[in-house]
Amino acid sequence: MVYVSVILYPCFREKIGDCDGDRARTATERARRDETGGRALERADTRLADASARLRRSAVRTETSALASLDRAVVRIGLATRHRLRTAELTLETAAARTNALDPSVALARGWSITRGPDGAVVRSVADVSTGAELTTQVADGTITSTIASDE
Repeated sequence: MVYVSVILYPCFREKIGDCDGDRARTATERARRDETGGRALERADTRLADASARLRRSAVRTETSALASLDRAVVRIGLATRHRLRTAELTLETAAARTNALDPSVALARGWSITRGPDGAVVRSVADVSTGAELTTQVADGTITSTIASDE
């Protein structure tokens, strides 16, 4: 059998004789491989930690930017709301002033009067009344009743 192994495996005797050296070489190669693999693993860990730190900084920058944008939007909304409210107030004040200007009691307070005929309609012309008709005139502080003596 030794003969077969020598024929089939010409280096077999060398291998058997140098088995301790092989073990030492194998252990050294394994250590070198482990050391090389360990360094590769350390480099990979370092790259991963660096990428993680960059991602964290990027997330913080993105969050800070988004919050700043949100703050600006809140300010713009506040300004726009105040502007719209002021515009609505001015529109309401204008409408109130127009309504007040058209209020008959304001005209009466300025000295004007409203005269109504016997049917309650406003007298706009001499032709709207006849002699003997009873008129009611409204002034600022009350009413006056009068009768037409002549219609000239």
